[in-house]
Formats: sequence, structure tokens, C-alpha cells
Amino acid sequence: MMHLDRFEAIHLKTPWAPKNLIDRAQGAVETLFKKEKEKLESFKLEVFSSEEEAFLQLILCLIHEKALSEGKNHLLVLDNLRAPLKGLLSKFAFLGLHIDMIPLGKEGCVDLEELKKSFYPTTMGFLMEPVDLITGVEQPLEEILEICGAHTPVYLVSKSFFGIPALSTKIEAIQFDNALFVQKSFSISGSKDPDKIFAVATQLQEDLAKRIEEGMQLLYFRRFFERAIESMGGDIFFKTAQRDPGTVVFGFSGIHGELLAYWLCQKGIFVSIGGGGRPSLHRYLSSIGWEDSQSFTAVHVSFSPDFEESHLQEVLHAIEECLRISKRSSGRS
Repeated sequence: MMHLDRFEAIHLKTPWAPKNLIDRAQGAVETLFKKEKEKLESFKLEVFSSEEEAFLQLILCLIHEKALSEGKNHLLVLDNLRAPLKGLLSKFAFLGLHIDMIPLGKEGCVDLEELKKSFYPTTMGFLMEPVDLITGVEQPLEEILEICGAHTPVYLVSKSFFGIPALSTKIEAIQFDNALFVQKSFSISGSKDPDKIFAVATQLQEDLAKRIEEGMQLLYFRRFFERAIESMGGDIFFKTAQRDPGTVVFGFSGIHGELLAYWLCQKGIFVSIGGGGRPSLHRYLSSIGWEDSQSFTAVHVSFSPDFEESHLQEVLHAIEECLRISKRSSGRS
């Protein structure tokens, strides 16, 4: 069984990748840590028992620091925030927290013009996920920081290190799963267990290094996969956007994504059309401006850590066979 629908990366080198790939990745990690060391000195790390608790503590802290201290009660939120976190956020409405959702455009990125028009004197900040886990699209963080400028700080919530090219003084808090990086002046306090704090900090550093290394490898897989899909007549969604390197949304005109997912499932290959803890993929794409005829064809894949070139070839052969089945079925109808 091959599981593609996992937002994870790979460890294996691809046969066609440059021989110095790992050296380049390690160099990138060292450069990044060196550049960000001074910026991190203005942050403190707080660790909590879960992602949900960390998020709740972040919002409570913002209410204390911005609403109670400065009289600000307006929070801008990018509409790509995951549904469970939106649910937690809605619980603060009774405290007078007013939330405005900033929509995504057809390319999966924030509507920058809408953002420019959304600031009020009472705006306490802009809360966003820098990478959309459904589409893999990275948000234009540098442009967002420039627009927010003197208006309001930015708070990031992420399960991925992609989409955060550099820390900035305009970013006041970053949540990675159950860990929070916040300004030292923030009145927020997590676990006091030094072993737990050290373990989380070490894991974050290892994850960052691994994601950079894996990301460089995954780009080769993604390019190969997308070229093969296009050679079969398929469409790559968000092709020109900056994306997480291991994520692809694709489809074939006239073939419902649910049907393609079913055919592939029969061959032991699992892709996603949404559902469960996130909206259906076609509904999500339709909500940001894609035509139903296109959005209904879409499926989402992300490559798992144990993925290899031979697996990729098997997946492509299976997709080709599914297309032949579709053509035969269309011929009988």
C-alpha cells in the first residue's frame, strides 16, 4: 500500500538530483540559523500540552495585551485557518472579540487589496497560516508584512516551516504545533519542565533542518510528477504559485476527482478529495473562485517520507490505466 496523502517529506535522494544536494541543504540550514539567531533573541519559547492549548493561550494573551491594555478588539484572520482553530476562535466572541475573515483569491493567496481595506484603529493583529495545508500554496508573507506595516502586527500559526523565509519585528508571535514563540514582553507562560522545553526546542531545530533538506529533494519529485501528469493531458492547480514542495493538486478534464480517487484506491494508492477535518476539495476550490467544472476534477497528493522513484513510476502507470478506463467507460455511454 502506498499512502500519498500525508503532509510529510522524504528522506531518500532522487537518482536525478544533484550529487551535492545534501551539502547544499546543510549549508542552507547553517546560514538560516546564523541569520535568525539575533532575531530570535527578542522572542521567548513557551511550550504547552497540545496545539489547541497553545492556540487558546495565544488568543487569551492577545486579549490581555491588546484588548484589555490597549482597547483593541478587532482581529483579522486569513480564511485558510484550519476549521478546528476557527472553532476555537469563535468561542471568544462573547468576550467582545470581533473577527473579520480575509478571503483567498483564485490562486490560493490572500486578497491583498481586501487586506489593505480591513484595518481599523481597534485592529489588534492579523492571524494567518503561512502555508495552506489543503493546496500547499504559500502566502506572500513579505508583502503581507509590508501592508500591515505600522497598522498591526502579524501572528503566524503553522505546522510547516515553509512559507516563513525570515523572522521580522512585525511578527509578534509564531505558533508551531504545541510551541509558541512570542515577544518577551507578552504575559504568557507555558510548561516549567526544563526537560520538556529542551526536548521541544531540540525537535523544532531538527524539524527545520529536515524540512529544508527534504524540501530540496521533494522539488525534484514534484517537477517530475507534474510534467508526467501534464503529458497525459492533466491540469496542475496553482502551478505558478509558491507551494510546499511536496504537495500537488491536479485533475483531468471530464473526470470527477472522487471517481479518480476511487480507481486509484482500488490499486492501493490513496489521494485526498478533502472531507473529515477539512472541507471537500472541490467545495474549497469553488469558494475561492474556481469553476465547478474544474474544481470537481481535483485531487490532492503529498509524498510520504518513504517515497521512492519506483513508487512514483507505479503511481503514474496507475493514473494512466485509470484514464484508459475512463475513456472506455465514456465510449460505452
